[in-house]
Amino acid sequence: IDVAYRYFSTSRRKFIVADTPGHEQYTRNMVTGASTCQLAVVLVDARNGVLDQTRRHTLIAHLLGIQNLVVAIN
Repeated sequence: IDVAYRYFSTSRRKFIVADTPGHEQYTRNMVTGASTCQLAVVLVDARNGVLDQTRRHTLIAHLLGIQNLVVAIN
């Protein structure tokens, strides 16, 4: 499973959205997608709560220097 990229822009900025896989088997793909990000969105399943992989992705985002993190509950 690869990283899916979507591009859009406004009159002031250009944006790239990288949708990365959440499964631990694809952590390398997550790192690839997050390596140039300025903001990360971590999606948490409301039924399962925060899992080990959620913590791992959050730590990786921190190690990559991503200072802005949005946590969304689905």
